[in-house]
Formats: sequence, C-alpha cells, structure tokens
Amino acid sequence: MFRVLKQGNIVVNAEINLARGEAGNSRLFEATGVGSFLLTERQSNIAQYFTPGEEIETYASLGEMLEKIAHYLAHPVERETIAQKGHSRCIEEYSMLGRCKTLDNIFRSRVRRSSTLVERPSRNDSLLPPKTGQTQGQSTMETATTGQAADLAQILESALSHLT
Repeated sequence: MFRVLKQGNIVVNAEINLARGEAGNSRLFEATGVGSFLLTERQSNIAQYFTPGEEIETYASLGEMLEKIAHYLAHPVERETIAQKGHSRCIEEYSMLGRCKTLDNIFRSRVRRSSTLVERPSRNDSLLPPKTGQTQGQSTMETATTGQAADLAQILESALSHLT
C-alpha cells in the first residue's frame, strides 16, 4: 500500500462522517510519511497536524478539489516542495521516535514541576480499614518520590536511544 501511495502524484484523502469534522485519520500520516503530496478534505483541526498550503493542501468542495488537482499536476515543483515539507514534519513529529520524544518531554516537564514528594490518592482506600486518627471514607495518600519519576524518565531515555 505504501508503494502505491508513493507512486501517485497526488494522494486525495476524504474524511468519513464518523470523523465529525475532525482531521487525523491514518491516511494523513501514511501519505506524508512516504513523502507523497497530500490533498485532504479541509477540517477545523487540520492545522494542529500540518500547515495547509505549506506541508499539505486542503479542499472544501468537489470543485475546489478538482481545481487543486489540475493546479498541482501542472506545477510539479510546487507540489514536490509541499510534499517534502509534509514528509519532514511527519517524520519529525509523528514517527515512533517523534512520539517518544514528545512523551519524554511530558515526563521531564512533570518531574521538573514536582516537589520532593508527589501525592496521589491510593487506589484501594475504600478496601482498607481506617488508619489511627482517620475515619472511614477519608482518603489515605501514597507518595512517590521524584527519584521514581526520574527513574521513569531514564527508562524512556534508554528506549529512545534504541530507536535512534
């Protein structure tokens, strides 16, 4: 399938009604991931993934789609420039390595913001008898040190090194 996507000059993508006006189906990433020029249906959130007119192209009607197909078939350099930018963004942000980097940044920002102890409700509070000085129904707290969070970040960093 990926060879077929790459062989075409233009990959046309239409969302289904289940998408409810939101972009983000797999074709968006498959086409840009192989470096194809993507012409996709315009959706309200498309810019959160790719920049229309720079990394992909969009259409809002059948007439506009046909006009853009004719335009980009007649302008291969412009089409290839957009395809290359879409490919670069897809590889940088949406590949496995890109997603791991994003996850790593989330972990690291949480570790930096946390204090020495991070409190979270215990999962089994309702099953445990109350502790001394505590009435039934009061929440007990477990604590996790930032060292544990740092250990998690180190594990993720090790996984990232295997992907590069």
